[in-house]
Formats: sequence, C-alpha cells, structure tokens
Amino acid sequence: MKNFSLDKTITGHAGAIYDSKVDCSGFLFTTSADKFVARWNLTKGEQDNFAIKLDYSAYSICLLNNDKHIAIGSSKGNLHIVDLANNKELKNLSQHKVGVFSLCENPKKKEFYSTDADGYFCVW
Repeated sequence: MKNFSLDKTITGHAGAIYDSKVDCSGFLFTTSADKFVARWNLTKGEQDNFAIKLDYSAYSICLLNNDKHIAIGSSKGNLHIVDLANNKELKNLSQHKVGVFSLCENPKKKEFYSTDADGYFCVW
C-alpha cells in the first residue's frame, strides 16, 4: 500500500464540511454546517471571493453543465441551482422534505440525481 503524506491544510469554515467537488479549473467547492458554500484556490491554499450563504446547512453539491452551474442540497430538503458566472440562483426546488445527501450529474442523458434522508431518489 502506498504511503500518503499531507500536502496542505486549508481552514476557513466555521462548521463541519459535508461535501467537496473540484471543477475543471482546479477550484475546490465545499459545503458546510456554517450554511456557506465556499470556493478555494488550491494552488494558493486559500478561499477566493466566491461564497453562497444559505438559510440552512448545505449537505451536498454537484457541478452541472460543464461547471456552469452548481446544485446545492440543503439540510431542510431544498435544492438550489446557482449560475456560477453570475452567482445568481436560477431555481429553488422543494421536492425533498428532508436533507439532500447526495447529488450527481449524468451529462450524457442531461439529467442529475438527488437522494434524501427519507430514502427518495429523484431524477431531474
């Protein structure tokens, strides 16, 4: 088994980090109990000027449409779709009634999927 060594530690969230995704440009997006989605410059090891403040903790994220949009699943079941270029919410979907734990995209079918704490699986 290969030994791993710590390359970098990045701090900044004021709560537990629940999910993370890296985009095509190498930025890291994270969700947290502190109700923020943040973006980090991995080369510099610091947060950049992008952040989304939510009303509830963000449990899950998924980059969509070649990293043009981000889907954010909240602890209360809301599913926020945000345009990353304009930092503007496009949709606030409320199909789920409890925490959205997992999101993933299927670009071949132009769909994305969400799962929640009640065991529901949704196709969007």
